[in-house]
Amino acid sequence: MKLSWRFLLRLSISELLNQKRLGIFFILNLTIGLLSFVLLDSFKESLDEYLTENSRAMMTSDMRVYARRLFKPDEEKLLLKEFGRDNTAQRTSYMTMSSHGEDSKLVQVNIIDENYPIYGELLLKDFNGQVSSIADVRARLQTNKVIAIFPELAYYYGIEAGDEITINDIAYEVLYIVEQDAGGSLNFASIAPKVYIAEEIFDKTFFEQLGITLRSYRYIRSPADFNLDSQIVPLRENFKAIAVKENISPPLVRAHNKSGTATENILSFISQYLSLISLIALFLSGLASTYLFRTFVHHRFKEVAILQSLGMQARAAFSLSVIELLLISSVAAVLTTVIGYFLVPYVPTLLATFLPEGFVMVYSLKSIAITFLISILGSLIFCLPILISVSQFSLSYLFNSEINFNRSNQKAFWLSLSAILLFFYVMAIWLSESLKTGSIFTAAFFGFAVLTFFVGWGMLQLLSKRVALFKFPVSFVLRSFLHYRIATLFYFAAVSLSVMLITLVLQVEQSIQEEAGLPKGYQVPSLFFFNIVEETSGDFIKQAEVLESPITNLTPMLAGRITHINDISIKNNLGATPNDDYRQEEREEANRRVNLTFRDHIYSTESITKGKPFSTPAATRENSSQTEDLPIVELSLELGYAKEMGVKINDTLTVALLEVPYTFKGKVINLRRVKWNTFEPNFFIVVQPGILEDFPKTYIATVKTESEKKATLQTTFLQAFPNLSVLDVEKIIVYILGIINKLIFLVKVLALFALTLGMFLLFSVVNYQVRERRKEINMLKVIGSRLSKIKFILLGEYVFLGFLSILVGIFTSLLLYYLVTIYIFAGNVFFYPGLLINVTLSVLAVITVVSYLAASNILRQKPIVLIKEAY
Repeated sequence: MKLSWRFLLRLSISELLNQKRLGIFFILNLTIGLLSFVLLDSFKESLDEYLTENSRAMMTSDMRVYARRLFKPDEEKLLLKEFGRDNTAQRTSYMTMSSHGEDSKLVQVNIIDENYPIYGELLLKDFNGQVSSIADVRARLQTNKVIAIFPELAYYYGIEAGDEITINDIAYEVLYIVEQDAGGSLNFASIAPKVYIAEEIFDKTFFEQLGITLRSYRYIRSPADFNLDSQIVPLRENFKAIAVKENISPPLVRAHNKSGTATENILSFISQYLSLISLIALFLSGLASTYLFRTFVHHRFKEVAILQSLGMQARAAFSLSVIELLLISSVAAVLTTVIGYFLVPYVPTLLATFLPEGFVMVYSLKSIAITFLISILGSLIFCLPILISVSQFSLSYLFNSEINFNRSNQKAFWLSLSAILLFFYVMAIWLSESLKTGSIFTAAFFGFAVLTFFVGWGMLQLLSKRVALFKFPVSFVLRSFLHYRIATLFYFAAVSLSVMLITLVLQVEQSIQEEAGLPKGYQVPSLFFFNIVEETSGDFIKQAEVLESPITNLTPMLAGRITHINDISIKNNLGATPNDDYRQEEREEANRRVNLTFRDHIYSTESITKGKPFSTPAATRENSSQTEDLPIVELSLELGYAKEMGVKINDTLTVALLEVPYTFKGKVINLRRVKWNTFEPNFFIVVQPGILEDFPKTYIATVKTESEKKATLQTTFLQAFPNLSVLDVEKIIVYILGIINKLIFLVKVLALFALTLGMFLLFSVVNYQVRERRKEINMLKVIGSRLSKIKFILLGEYVFLGFLSILVGIFTSLLLYYLVTIYIFAGNVFFYPGLLINVTLSVLAVITVVSYLAASNILRQKPIVLIKEAY
């Protein structure tokens, strides 16, 4: 019997209306899953945009070109040709002495052009307290001998309005104090306070007379459709060609998203976490859709079998189910679109307390298209194995409630699973924007899904051999598992995978708090001191004690240069692939300068992730081993720095000190993870004590004090120690930690959101699984079983199976958490036994309560009602 599409459509609508309750619940579940995904994806896109803007503001551009010299004419022409004058900004800096009256101090002079900064703000405050953007006062800076200075320089000289500072024999009037430096105030670690001078009033011929090192920067704004990664490589090659012709070192080129600042790394970590939650929301929604549609089709098996007995072809039965699924998924997509259109733009308002300023969300046409794509195509793919089973119906199903897959059915089943895997894989790569992340997560999820099914199947096989050993009602529970094998496996897998994903979200959320949060009870520093002269370090400490502001972490610092890695010159030891320009630049930069320190312990803000602590006794210049006449000592490298340099445990670095003619070789014995957001004196390279103590060095330190005492402390220290540089880092820390803490709290909210979605799935699974048992419940009531015993059977069945599912889910979540943390986040693995216990108890409580309520609802009905409904 051939049926028209119009007839099938009318029949589908009629069937959906007959199964109203289940259809509405399916639509509601799918809508919640889709809305969760849309909200998370929109939030992730908005956060990525926010992070991009933040990253640009930190660098003040899309790209930065840097050289330790003046740019050559050919290099300038290249930049102008590629980007134009309006899209480039210039800054040239050098160190020199300044003077005011009889006092003098080292300063970092910054010569800036009219376009600086391209992104971000350089805020200046006049002596009346009015704060202005540099754009508002640029004309005054360009036409007069007027400069802007950092606050610590004003403290040191006691500058008042109209006072002058002499730099390179030229007197400049100080009218502005830098309130907020360009670059988000993150690049604060300068050994001298900054001075800003407009290039229009600076004599550039002076550069030719300088016998000191210059640092020249060119900041670039890229077009909206500009692909940084594809353009940076040829730009570097062009610079290298010019460098070969001029016999000079090429400038370094870096994109804003490769700046590698600690804050950027943390925010990127959170962005990856959002990708992970989006994936989990999609997977949970897919699980729920598959399970509920299986229930929906299961309710209609008899109707379809009867229609086939009346002449309906298997193809028509398949088409009927497809139309029903398309109708349900289309309604869910429309509902999601309507709700998302009104809800998404207001999320930043609802969460304004927890979001950074200026954060906006938009429900775009792209989001609408994705909603329909995932709802319709995703639902078809998720439910493909069940749809295929519809075409395999026979009249025998009228007398049997389980599907027996024949050989052709199994082939179609595995083919449909392959389609699901491919869909998930494509979506995972798209959501994570990373082939690696998408591949790892998809492979792990489906690997653990297969493992879960095998564990469930093995459990059923074991029960089939042991069921005779138990008495009623336990035997009844076990026989129910065996009688409904497929339903049992679906329930077992759905609960296990849901628990796995829920636990993964919570574990990663805890890890983010460990990574980005501050140690418990930790007090952030207020002032950061540089250039503490060794001879006066004792007096410096005493002065701090007198002022009741003790110094913390007084740390020695020496300047060095890495010349060789594993005895190969760093310029020839790039270990590089053709696209490894970033590592090459890191090594070339390290070849110029790297700051070193020595100590025999790690700070509380550090942790060794690989390797061992320094051996004792510490190395000395006399007892250290000798290879090629160079002393070999032990080195500790910061994890990210080692990765950028391509250095591993047991590799050797040859380091030449810059201040004195001394070279030593170090062996990397451990890698450290540093919490940079603590703003302690942390270093990329720590040297084992014993060989550097006698060489010239300076110290850096921090002070933790009350805000109202900072100004007095700065003035006192700067007057007592003229060579000292001090930075007020409290504002910086408050700004950065404010953003991070808001996002960490938001991560908690999103983790709770994912938890709620997972619990909703569990509710759906347990509720409908219990309702599927109406026949048995009715039979037990008819034969006179006590209600308490029936409740015990149902609760025992689903709570016991749920408990086993939870254990498997917890175990697989630990494995998945390890894979995600190590290979996606590249972070530390933490173990949270309390969290695992809480998840176990919470999920078990949900299963128990839902099972009890569902069973009680059925038990309240009269047997005649159940007989009519079931038969």
